Amino acid sequence: MKIDTLQAIAHILGNGYKCFVNLETEEVFSAEDLPLAQQKSIKFKSYVPLEGKLTFAMMEEFTAQVDDFGDQSALMETLTFEQPFYNFKKKVYQLRLADDWIAFRTQKIINHLTV
Repeated sequence: MKIDTLQAIAHILGNGYKCFVNLETEEVFSAEDLPLAQQKSIKFKSYVPLEGKLTFAMMEEFTAQVDDFGDQSALMETLTFEQPFYNFKKKVYQLRLADDWIAFRTQKIINHLTV
């Protein structure tokens, strides 16, 4: 699969949505953008979002590699409270680490897809 296709899949999965890839063209669709009949077609392969344990492990790994101790501590704290996924997302934006997190997450999802 082409890297552009993998990145498109990773982007949709990273946002928590199911997606489909046309096996002939490698065009990527979110579930909401593809009619149900096509979703069931053998011409499409489906991908479901990663389970919570894998995503949580990614958040922990990202947090561990953050250089600034204050930022790292703030992210670690979000992982210990209720709603860690929501709070982590909110915190990476507050700390202006969202671009780094999204790039990190995308690469991890691509690695997961190509294993």
